[in-house]
Amino acid sequence: TPDETGKSPLILVDPVMGDDGVLYSTYTQALAEGMRELSTHAQVLTPNLTEACFLTDTLYQDTAKMTEEESEGFVLSLLEKLSHICHGRIVVTGIGLAGGIVANAGRDEDGRIFWVKRACQDISYPGTGDIFASVLLGALMQGDSFEVACTRAADFIVLLITAALKTLLIENGWTAMTAVSTVIFSLFHWPCTTTLLTIKKETGSVGCMFAAAVIPTVLGILLLLLINSAARIIGI
Repeated sequence: TPDETGKSPLILVDPVMGDDGVLYSTYTQALAEGMRELSTHAQVLTPNLTEACFLTDTLYQDTAKMTEEESEGFVLSLLEKLSHICHGRIVVTGIGLAGGIVANAGRDEDGRIFWVKRACQDISYPGTGDIFASVLLGALMQGDSFEVACTRAADFIVLLITAALKTLLIENGWTAMTAVSTVIFSLFHWPCTTTLLTIKKETGSVGCMFAAAVIPTVLGILLLLLINSAARIIGI
């Protein structure tokens, strides 16, 4: 429906369905089919690779394990199938490529294909897809071309993750030794609750369960004290 200026609103659909080749646990087949129907009304469609596969009934494949030619062919095929669902602009996000690259592949209304490739970050956060879609929509509404809008959104996500990581770690006093200590303690600490309860069930002993929790934790603490003391002595 046109607004008070007589212009029709720009409809963007971000089909939040799943990731890494699987649907989210809350999804049912009926819900997936409903999302496919909703996508037919989109003027801008922003699925990630997993969602693009589910929307088009395509078997998911890990593009990061493909050659450049294979991954490009797979994604182009997805874009072609998606164009029969959404007749507007489409961008498939989160496409892993060989060499530590993550890409977004776009298809404009005239069928022109473009790629936005960036170095893959070593950390990920939930909600980046939502932010990508928001920045993309804002850029389109201010008059940017689809390719420019996708580029702006991708660059903003990289900037956001980099800034968040810096704030979270460096600006909160993290050092190289903090990182090493975290890795060590993740290896030497108490088992999860399920493991402890299993030990109690199998041995019939509460003492064995407590020992299984205390021994690795104490070893981890002692190892951390030893390593950090050595680091201070040698000036690391």
